[in-house]
Amino acid sequence: MDLRSLEYKLKDRFIKPGAVKIAFAIMLLLFPLVSLYGLALYAASLDKESIILKESIANLALAAGPLKAKAEETEQIMARAELENKLSSHKAPWSLYLQELQTTAQRNIFIASITFNPDRSVEIKGDSNTMQAAAQYKRDIDNLSFTGRTELTAITMNSDGHYNFQIKALIVTEKEVDRD
Repeated sequence: MDLRSLEYKLKDRFIKPGAVKIAFAIMLLLFPLVSLYGLALYAASLDKESIILKESIANLALAAGPLKAKAEETEQIMARAELENKLSSHKAPWSLYLQELQTTAQRNIFIASITFNPDRSVEIKGDSNTMQAAAQYKRDIDNLSFTGRTELTAITMNSDGHYNFQIKALIVTEKEVDRD
C-alpha cells in the first residue's frame, strides 16, 4: 500500500481541488470588506471622541475666560507696581530738594514759589510774619546738604505787615560742598 496515493485519495475525497481556490477567493474578497467595516467603526468612534473633546474644549474656554481676564488684570497691576517702584526709586533729585525746602520752612513761612534754574540754582519766593523768620529760613536753607552759597536777595514789607522775601541758593553735589 502506497501512503502517498492514500493521502491523495483522502484529499480528493474530502477536499476538491476547486474548493480551495474558491475558499481562497472568498477570503480575499471578505478581507477588504471586513477591514472596511472595522475602519468605519473606528472612524465612528473617533467622531464621537472628537465631539466629546470639542465640547470639553468649549467648556474649558468658558471657564478660562474669567481666569484670562484676571490674569490680564494681574499683569496690568504688576506692570503698574513695577513702574511705580521704578519711578519711586529713581526720583529726580529736584523732587527730593523740593520736599526738603518745603519741610525746612517753619510755620510762619509761606512759600509762594520755588524755581529750579538751568544754572543749578534755586529761587524761593515767599512771605513771612517777621524779617527774622525770613533770615532764619535762609540760614536753614544754607545748612541743607544740597545747597552751596545762599543769599537773601530781596525782602520787602507789604501793606498788610508781612514780609515778601526772595532767596537764591546754588545746588551742589556732595563733592562740591565747601562751607567756610
